[in-house]
Amino acid sequence: MSPPGYASEVRLRSNGAAAAPEEKAGVVPAPPASSEPVKEFKSPLDKRYHVERSAILGLGKSPSLTGFMNLLFCLTTLAGTGLLLENLNKYGFRVAMTQWTRAFDARQNAAGFYPAVYLFLYMPVQIFVALGIEKAIALERVTEAQGMKAHFVNLLWHVAYPVVGIWAAGDSISILGGVILCQFNAMVFLKMWSFVHACWWARERRSHRAAVAAAVGSGCGEVVHSNGHGASNGHGGASNGTSNGLARAAAGHPPAVQAVVPATEYPDNLSVGNMAYFTFAPTLCYEMDYPRHPTINWRRVAVRATMLVVVFLMHMSMAQQWLIPSYTAVLTPLAKGEWSVVAERICKIAIPNNLVWLVFFYELFHVNMILVSELTRFADRRSYDSWWDSEDMNVFWRRWNLPVHHWCIRHLYLPLLRLGWSKSAAKWATFVFSGVFHEYIVSPPLRMFRLYAFFGMLAQVPIGDLSEWVCKRLGPRWGNAVVWFSVCVGQPLSVLLYVRDYVVACDGHAALAVLGDSAFATS
Repeated sequence: MSPPGYASEVRLRSNGAAAAPEEKAGVVPAPPASSEPVKEFKSPLDKRYHVERSAILGLGKSPSLTGFMNLLFCLTTLAGTGLLLENLNKYGFRVAMTQWTRAFDARQNAAGFYPAVYLFLYMPVQIFVALGIEKAIALERVTEAQGMKAHFVNLLWHVAYPVVGIWAAGDSISILGGVILCQFNAMVFLKMWSFVHACWWARERRSHRAAVAAAVGSGCGEVVHSNGHGASNGHGGASNGTSNGLARAAAGHPPAVQAVVPATEYPDNLSVGNMAYFTFAPTLCYEMDYPRHPTINWRRVAVRATMLVVVFLMHMSMAQQWLIPSYTAVLTPLAKGEWSVVAERICKIAIPNNLVWLVFFYELFHVNMILVSELTRFADRRSYDSWWDSEDMNVFWRRWNLPVHHWCIRHLYLPLLRLGWSKSAAKWATFVFSGVFHEYIVSPPLRMFRLYAFFGMLAQVPIGDLSEWVCKRLGPRWGNAVVWFSVCVGQPLSVLLYVRDYVVACDGHAALAVLGDSAFATS
């Protein structure tokens, strides 16, 4: 017989469950436990919302401010749109292309010719006079000292003749026409200075090579240049077209530009073709060879030419519709001494002034420079750097206008350092030189000398030191804010000072009426 409980034990084992001691004792087993886990009871009190934390805008790590930047962009857009609508409601539609001809050459005089055109046409004469002087020096028809004196007189007359012409022509040359004339003349002056300086370096290097060759008894082999120039093209910074081409070839890429081999040596560079190319090339630093593209991309030329026309129309329209009435509106409270109204108007002027300035930058340094580079096959297309991200004012001036920056470093700052000047003195001298030419572009066309542009450029040195200090103490973002504040406020103030003095010089209210009604003042 089976022992008691045997049947139930067999049933439990056949069901896959282990026998409990109570079962062996004849106790009725408990029902099997459920396989589902028991749910833990959760109370709203179990979640803690407060722990030890710092404020997100505290002194710790800065949070992302992208949303605030988008907010500022939206507010600026709305403010600018509001000012534009206010301008349209107050002044109506002012754009009139028929008045643009007066802006460039104000009034044709009784003789029926435009003096500004003649002053432009005379400009190449000075360039080829410099070339003739250099040829005379190279052929030893004059001594180097005599040639440098001739260069000095030629450069001095090149700076002076537009001023004489503008004052002699009077109202026959408009303000804008005179500004463009002086701007081109200043550009050609810097080119001529660079040409003379580079040729002088080339003669210096040739004399050094001859002295070394005579000392070692051989004219072959590589010569180490002790004068610090050491360039294959006779200046402080050699063209890198050849090295770039070799590097691209070694990396398996086709050369992007035509190699500048063989290098041109002095005096082989003294040709009309070489000088003419340098005159039209988008650079201020003379080099005997430049990296150049093998062909002209005419499709790109057409696109850039169309863009230049469109941006130019936008630039002129914004100035005529928005900028000139804004400056006109501030003159009356300025004359009455209503300084709170003046401050309000200056804040309003800052938006259209800087928008027009940005359009001008894009027109000149991007569209125009690329167009000229394409037409001349000039391979170096970088005429500016990321100046908008400059952490201080010194960086801004190094990035804003690369052709002028390169010229100042190569032909002014570094030569002064070689003469024993300190960096601070050389920096001040560079900004003094820049201030002189900023004033040269503004004062002769206005036929008055006020030196606002000159002192504005001198003020960039302490502003640069201040922004550099802010950048080191508070970070690059605050340094960049100082840069933008200086640009947004400094430009309208300087322009307003010239406008005020010009109106006073033109007998007050009568000139103010001409300025407001004709959109472009010319008298």
